[in-house]
Amino acid sequence: MIVQTGLEYEGGSVSLEGPIELTKAVLGRVRGGGKGTYHVGDPITLPPLDVSIIETIINKRQNKEKVTSEERQQFSAVYRTLKEEARMVAEKIASMLPESYRGQHREPIELNEQDIEIVD
Repeated sequence: MIVQTGLEYEGGSVSLEGPIELTKAVLGRVRGGGKGTYHVGDPITLPPLDVSIIETIINKRQNKEKVTSEERQQFSAVYRTLKEEARMVAEKIASMLPESYRGQHREPIELNEQDIEIVD
């Protein structure tokens, strides 16, 4: 389960390098007197995904073993699924924030097949 959270911060400057600084930002107790709004969305539950092929590929590469065509296909499928799930989570979090805070997640991201190539 993933709990969606997003910080909307206006004015001043803040370091988000830990829970104390994050809490100060949300409570408005940072230098410059900015205003922070912490958004919490509904939990997201992703379906189970067997990612063991990633470890298999890494081990084979480290041992200089050949990666089979079937393993490449399995890896590509897992990679596409993980990338799609990450995109979906990022878009859900971005949707909680004002449009000017959404950055690259303002519009859907296209999955590029060239991102998943495994080279022997």
